[in-house]
Amino acid sequence: MSPGNLWIVLFVFVNVALGLQIEALGASRGITWLENAVGFVTSLHLLFYFMKPPVLSNGPVRRTTLIVCLILATLGELVLSAVFGLYTYRSSLLPFFVPPGHVLLFLAGLIVSDQRWCGGWLIWLVGSFGASALLYFALQGRDLLSVPLFLLFVACLLWGTEKRLYAVMFALALCLEICGTWYGAWRWHPELPWFRISVANPPLAAGAFYACLDLLTVFLTVHLRGRLAWQASQTSRSS
Repeated sequence: MSPGNLWIVLFVFVNVALGLQIEALGASRGITWLENAVGFVTSLHLLFYFMKPPVLSNGPVRRTTLIVCLILATLGELVLSAVFGLYTYRSSLLPFFVPPGHVLLFLAGLIVSDQRWCGGWLIWLVGSFGASALLYFALQGRDLLSVPLFLLFVACLLWGTEKRLYAVMFALALCLEICGTWYGAWRWHPELPWFRISVANPPLAAGAFYACLDLLTVFLTVHLRGRLAWQASQTSRSS
């Protein structure tokens, strides 16, 4: 990992950890503007990478990829939280810092999964740990939502193109979820609405949502780039 990319990963982790802590401090002391301040700083942080994208082994991260991820993350949050009611944020329908935070975590996942040492062993490690822990909780009737979520994660590994990215994001997402629920920034409801399925706070396999976000981001970015290239070729031919 290049020194520049290492600093990016560290800055993302610091942004997430300190941001959640500051938001919790503001909530406990009634300083409501701190939530928006965290969102503003997080957005500026992301804007910096729009201006100067990180460079991976296959070239710089495309701005189109970051835009697609931001749009999908925003829509996904609104659907899962506001429509399906899987979880609720402390004080807002969708805090300002959440969508750009998703993209920053995605960037960190791209950098980590791009490293040579991040090979197939990580996929097996994450999968084995997830399956073992899931079986333990499922046998106790706890966190049954993670059963279909883990199967969704396995589907991403089987049919997705960026398997190492999905495995890295599954692990990073679990760390983020533990941190976020610990500080009380959001809370997963104990039962899945309409189905009465038990849900942990956070679900062990919450990372499946992040894996799906990454899969869709990569797929739509490639599709969009291909579409734009085709339109450009058609324009050049007509001229």
